[in-house]
Amino acid sequence: EVLFTLAMHIDWCKLRLRDRDLPGAHHRWLQRLGLVNFSHTDKPVAWLHAVSLGEARLSIPLLENLLVDYSQYQWCVTTTTLTGSQTISEHFGYRVWHCYCPYDAGWTTRLFLKRLQPKCFFVMETECWPNTYQACLRRGIPIVLLNARLSEKSQQRYRRIKALLPGLWRACAHIAAQTEDYRQLFIALGAPADRVST
Repeated sequence: EVLFTLAMHIDWCKLRLRDRDLPGAHHRWLQRLGLVNFSHTDKPVAWLHAVSLGEARLSIPLLENLLVDYSQYQWCVTTTTLTGSQTISEHFGYRVWHCYCPYDAGWTTRLFLKRLQPKCFFVMETECWPNTYQACLRRGIPIVLLNARLSEKSQQRYRRIKALLPGLWRACAHIAAQTEDYRQLFIALGAPADRVST
């Protein structure tokens, strides 16, 4: 967690320098620290993360169906990039909550979860944050990876840290992999076979 916090501070400083002249930049910086404000709702909250533009676009048809089939939930969509944020906000407007995803620094995630109080967490493609996953696991929030894949570079990285993060993929309630090859890779990295499908 200390290493993640140090990396977060470096990235946060870079973000402030790069985006200081952009509209709403200050709001974005605070949200990355888990400082988010949500409107009161009587509905349980479901959280979906679409990291950047590509994932945000992929999530649109899925979210349109979820808003109908699971209308009992208030949907919160997080992104980490400005283009992803714009895509979600322009398409859905006030039909979903949107904010930037907090850094995976432990305390930022805990603050975010305390404020959002989601009942479930869906992740488009494969974004993996050990602290966020562990925080969700401790709170009993099921994690589902959608359209999951692993690039060759990611495979090598996860194999190197497998011993350090033995429960990483076991924290997921389900992983919906893009292909059978990806399914086998997730299982090889520690995901229970009965929780991985194509």
